[in-house]
Amino acid sequence: MATKCEDSIQSLLDEINERREEMITTAIKTGFTSKQTIECSQKLDQLLNQYQQFETEETVVSHFRLNIRQMILFFCGTRVKLQNY
Repeated sequence: MATKCEDSIQSLLDEINERREEMITTAIKTGFTSKQTIECSQKLDQLLNQYQQFETEETVVSHFRLNIRQMILFFCGTRVKLQNY
């Protein structure tokens, strides 16, 4: 079962792929430097920036969780060592 966050990511990835296809089709029909192609490219850039921001935030959260786990293990290990004396 996918979480709300995973659904949001998948929805964003789907939209990125749709915009990418739209941009390619527009570029073939109207030219790579046409106003329509540039507008499609800018929309795609916005979506890619959103995705990159999300990925960056997820990386920060993952590192934070890892650091918390390491601190817990460290302090639990220290407490066990102290109780053995």
